[in-house]
Formats: sequence, structure tokens, C-alpha cells
Amino acid sequence: MQRNAWNNQRIQTTLRNIHDAFYKLMLEKNYDAITVSDLCAEAQIGRKTFYMYYFSLDSLLEEILESMAKE
Repeated sequence: MQRNAWNNQRIQTTLRNIHDAFYKLMLEKNYDAITVSDLCAEAQIGRKTFYMYYFSLDSLLEEILESMAKE
């Protein structure tokens, strides 16, 4: 596997894990009660990894809502 393909696959897996963790947490508690630490623990990633992709939980939510609106 080429390095770029591997990196792209790793990125997609990380983003999927973040989204899955967010959905799971949304089923368990109110949005205002979710923290980045909660999300990172559920997704099994570090805070630095989360902030590589998102500015905040609000930016993650915005991305998810935009994606849903397109579907």
C-alpha cells in the first residue's frame, strides 16, 4: 500500500471514530454536557488528534449537520 493511501485510510478511520463517538455520546447525554475529553476517551484518541481535525465540538457538530443536510 502506498504511503499516501495508508495515511488517507488512517485519517478516514480516525474521523469515523470521532463521528461514531460523538453519535454515541449524543445518545447518552445532552450536547452541552459533552466535553472534548469525553469524546476523545470514547474515540480512543488524544486531544491533539481531535484538534488536528476540529476547532471545537461546535465545529464537529456543524460538519455533521452540513453532511446530513446534503443527504
